[in-house]
Amino acid sequence: MCEQIIASVAANIQTMLEDTKSKFEKERQNLLKVLSGTSKEQCESSLNEEYTKLQETYEMFCEENDAHLQTFKDLFSQVEVEKKKLLEQYQYQREETATLSEFGDTFSEKITNAKPSPKRMKQVWQNSQLLAFLRLHF
Repeated sequence: MCEQIIASVAANIQTMLEDTKSKFEKERQNLLKVLSGTSKEQCESSLNEEYTKLQETYEMFCEENDAHLQTFKDLFSQVEVEKKKLLEQYQYQREETATLSEFGDTFSEKITNAKPSPKRMKQVWQNSQLLAFLRLHF
């Protein structure tokens, strides 16, 4: 009889232990579900927050990029205007230099042509004096 009581108590303890194990496993499974659901929600929330930050940063980047591009276009336009002005100045100075060179050549020619003229005048004058002398004496 003692053995039956011990066996019965052991069987009850074994049953209680298995029930406790089963309850513990169910609670563990429920806790895992809750935790995984919370983790999933937290991950989705963090992901949404990071995506929002990324969008804001991207929009700010696009705005700054547009501003920089506009500044570059303005500067490039100014460079083109200055380039045209300098090119016009260069062409004008080139034409002016060519004109001055032509004037210089013309004046050099006139000076060269003018040099023999006094010599000729001197010769003509000497010849006229010689003729006058010859007329007077002969």
